[in-house]
Amino acid sequence: MTTHKKRKTKSMKTYKLLLATMVISSAAFAQDFHYSQFIYSPVTLNPATAGAFNGDIRVTNNYRQQWSSVTSMPYKTLTMSVDAPIFKGKMKGDDYFAGSFSVNNDKAGQSKLTQNLYTGAICFNKSLSEGGSNYVSLGFQAGYGMRSLDLTQLSWDNQWTGSTYNSSLPSNEPSIGLTKSYVDMSGGIMYSQIGEMIKWNIGAAMFHINQPDIGFGTKDKLYSKTVIHGGGSFRLSKTSNVVLIPAMEIVLQGPTTMVNSGINFKYILQDRSKYTGYYSEMSITFGGWYRLADALIFSMRFDYGQFAAGFSYDMNLSGLTAATSGRGGFELLFQYTGVFGGATVKTVKARI
Repeated sequence: MTTHKKRKTKSMKTYKLLLATMVISSAAFAQDFHYSQFIYSPVTLNPATAGAFNGDIRVTNNYRQQWSSVTSMPYKTLTMSVDAPIFKGKMKGDDYFAGSFSVNNDKAGQSKLTQNLYTGAICFNKSLSEGGSNYVSLGFQAGYGMRSLDLTQLSWDNQWTGSTYNSSLPSNEPSIGLTKSYVDMSGGIMYSQIGEMIKWNIGAAMFHINQPDIGFGTKDKLYSKTVIHGGGSFRLSKTSNVVLIPAMEIVLQGPTTMVNSGINFKYILQDRSKYTGYYSEMSITFGGWYRLADALIFSMRFDYGQFAAGFSYDMNLSGLTAATSGRGGFELLFQYTGVFGGATVKTVKARI
């Protein structure tokens, strides 16, 4: 009886590992990396979001780790970005340019499939009304990407003796890593409306417009990716401390579709001083998201003045649940928004 249980347990572990490998590999090659907290990663959401914030400069750091429950080499994604308005107040009306720069690093699995992508974007923000309460933004992004793959970390059928696996046997595969570099082009558009109580936006972007070749040795074009997104913030009343922040995104890339939607609840613990600036705003935000047929997401964010920190966790609901027991991944967010020259935050209106 004991031997039977051991065999059954070993068989189940093997099944779970195989299932995890198949699902993860399919996901890794079918679409780009993504963030559950997509509204807090503007540069990867739409190039047209550059400069759409309260302040003079915004520095954002996003980090994601997933699948640590099914592999010893969890998938890790890091994005560091900076964006800022340019010539604001020096152009006709309320029009202004904005720019952004980002560094993206994505590392997947045992093969250490790594992608480094460096992007720069320029965005023109056209005011449609006096006072800058309505904007249309057009953004263009160019990037340089590098991919690498380490085959020495994988196991091959040539190392199977018929009864056991022997890692010392030659794999007859390349003994050095594979590399590939490419140029990437993306663009986007966004419309936003700003009011005292309500702010909302809707936008669309297309990434990898030029469908760059990312293959190692053989031609393998990257699918273009279309992103449709929308969201806003709605304060319940002028005296209320509660702000509702709903948002959604739809991502279409090749044969894959991703739909993510949800709502956050922001509670203002302390309002910013309107005239002296002596007190900084302090708030806490929490909420939930649902990525269709994939994950249930819980998130929290804390803001104090110009600094923000956030955390989210994915509870897996996909076909990988048998291997992960529902454990998906977590994300961290750190953000700094700078205001210079003695300007108050109220002088620059937020649009996302």
